[in-house]
Amino acid sequence: SIKDLKLERIKTIESVVKQWASSWSSKDVEAYISNYALEFKPSRGLTRNEWEKGRRKRLSNPTFIKITLSNMVVDLRGDGLAKVIFEQEYASDTYRDKVNKEITLKMIENKWLITRERVR
Repeated sequence: SIKDLKLERIKTIESVVKQWASSWSSKDVEAYISNYALEFKPSRGLTRNEWEKGRRKRLSNPTFIKITLSNMVVDLRGDGLAKVIFEQEYASDTYRDKVNKEITLKMIENKWLITRERVR
């Protein structure tokens, strides 16, 4: 049924987002970066290249990183688009914070990839 398909799609997207967080937590830079679409638009006017350089540095600097996600809500937008909002708790040996995040994922070549990411 359509409802089952929707639930299945939501479960898939939730697991993609959890995988993204766990690659960040395990400081697996390649896996982390691979969650982002080539068309990903970084905030603050950075190019995707500048953004990627910065992320590589930010992931490799801390001794440890722990990302905890909670209150995740998936909003399916049309066929190949989804908006996901959640609380993100970030902790490392040098910094910690808690923010509300919103990420947009797009189905690209059979994979859900992040095209936008912002703090709400």
